[in-house]
Formats: sequence, structure tokens, C-alpha cells
Amino acid sequence: PTPTPTPTVTPAAACPTIAGPDQLINRGTISGPQGEWRNCEFPARFTASTQIPRTAGVIYSLGGRVDVGSDQGATSTNNVATLTIDPGVTIFGATGVSFLVVNRGNRIDAVGTPTQPIVFTGRGNVTGTATDDTSQLWGGVVLLGRAPITDCLASGATPGTAACERDTEGTSNALYGGAQPADNSGRMRYVQIRYSGFVLSANSELQGLTPSGVGSGTELSNIQVHNSSDDGIEIFGGRPNLRYLV
Repeated sequence: PTPTPTPTVTPAAACPTIAGPDQLINRGTISGPQGEWRNCEFPARFTASTQIPRTAGVIYSLGGRVDVGSDQGATSTNNVATLTIDPGVTIFGATGVSFLVVNRGNRIDAVGTPTQPIVFTGRGNVTGTATDDTSQLWGGVVLLGRAPITDCLASGATPGTAACERDTEGTSNALYGGAQPADNSGRMRYVQIRYSGFVLSANSELQGLTPSGVGSGTELSNIQVHNSSDDGIEIFGGRPNLRYLV
């Protein structure tokens, strides 16, 4: 039989204050088999670099699409905003269409440890309703880069050039592609992505992890995707190097 855990979590009094103008939203508390957390929702967009701390009694949520920065275009070389996530942090998608998008010219720095992985999951996993058959609780994580792709949106665009870009499957206004093979979208290491893969329409789904036009400067390793309804990881062009995947 499935063991029943003894609740050990009590909610923090408030959400932590983070760097930058885009602050967390206090959504009250959420309860599950492990206890009760303070639910701190991400803003719809992070416009500046910030760090998400591991704080006792706090769990973080995505209320819908959450963007890291705005699209800097295929020919840019800058980095505007980096979203840093501390080891041991848990983030859940509050709705099916919740997902995290790291736009071109911005980065994610989600580096967990073997004993304190960073967990992206769905609401049902937090409340204790998820089962072995559960999936499609939320969208997933989308990385958008400026590395070459071949499936161009514009007719007549030359594959592998800055004119060759495309919108991500399963969403819109999420452009990827360029002519920078070594582009860097950040780091994801010791990360779990659970119960993801929301289906928007026929043949249009969000995956657990979607590296799109991601360059070789991006580090993706030690990643586990559990019960995604579509693909665990789906790669669209670019030059990504991935290792140690489950």
C-alpha cells in the first residue's frame, strides 16, 4: 500500500521578497499530504534578473504562461534577464496551460543537486491527487534560443540564417532560431519535470521540456521528465547537447 506521510510542512507567514521590479503574488496557502505551504505565484513576466530562494513553508506556482524576459530577436547578442532557481525549490503549474518560457536573449539558471533537485510539477502532485496514470496537469518548460534551425516560418528564408525563425509548437509569440550556434539559454541540472504536456489542440502540445533553437552554450543535464502526456523532451533545431536524461 501507498504509505501515508505525516504532514511536516507549515506555511510561511508571507512570500519572500525577490530582486527586481517583478514580485511574487501571495495566493494564500495550498495543502497536501506533506502539509501546508504558502503559495507564491510567479509574475506573468520577469523583466530583470532575479533569484527564487528555497524558503521553508513556501511553494511557487505558475498562474499561466510565465515569460523570462522578452524576445530580443534573432540577431541580438545580449542577455537581459536570468531567472535563478535555488536547489530544492518546487514550482507547480496551477492550471493546464501554465508553462515557463525563457525567451531569446534571456536565461534560466536552474541548478539543483542530487539530494535537492529542482522540481517542476502540477497542482495535483502537490495536493496528493496525482496517480501513476496522471499527466497533462500543466504545460512544461520552453527554452527559446538563437541557434540555427531549418524549418523557417517565412517562405523563402534561408535555413540556418537569422531570417529563419519559427513559433514554438503549442503556443504563440514564442519565437526561436537565428545564426548563433553557441547561443546560451542558461543551465538546467538536476531537475525533475512531472505530469506535464498539456494538449492545446490536435498535433499541438506542450512537452515536458522543449529546447527550441537552443545553442551549444546551454547546459542541459541530469533531467528527469515523468508522465508527460506528449513528448518528454522535444527538440526543435539548434545545437543543444543533452546528457543524463530519464
